[in-house]
Amino acid sequence: MPATAAAPTPALRQWRGRITSAGAGTLTLGGVNTYTGKTAINGGTLSIAADSALGAAPGALVADQLSFNNGTLEVTATTTLSSTRGITLNGVAAISSTAGTTTIGGPIEGGFALSLSGTGNFVVGGTVGDTTPLSSLTANAAGSTVVNTSVVKTSGAQTYNDAGDVGHEHDADRQYGELQQHFG
Repeated sequence: MPATAAAPTPALRQWRGRITSAGAGTLTLGGVNTYTGKTAINGGTLSIAADSALGAAPGALVADQLSFNNGTLEVTATTTLSSTRGITLNGVAAISSTAGTTTIGGPIEGGFALSLSGTGNFVVGGTVGDTTPLSSLTANAAGSTVVNTSVVKTSGAQTYNDAGDVGHEHDADRQYGELQQHFG
């Protein structure tokens, strides 16, 4: 059953704890939320239209500010996730861009699989698997995926099934189990 918090509420604006989305449904966070805790997606889907729906971005990098444990982050509008909002994979993770471009500014770490998909585009700007390599990375966006980072490490395959560009902006440290590029 979907749950929606379409506008920020006083509780989310003042909350200093962790927000956890769990279960098989979809939780939609809307508006500008200023809670200062971390956000966990433990199953199901957390849907946002802007980075600000995830609460206040930390002043300095927090590696696990957004964590996944077998869940999906659905981004419904052009959005840049803060470079201080690090992503940690504690289980299989998916990020779906359903409109515009989703830019991931912070690092992505964790020994699990990450899938980037949807009808939108992706720009990956933070390091991927620099400390803990991902088990695999798959990009299946209907738009394009641009990887503008110096480090992408996986212990398994990296598969890019969309139009895009991988690491041409930097001299890249690439470590692959297998690289498959199927750019359109």
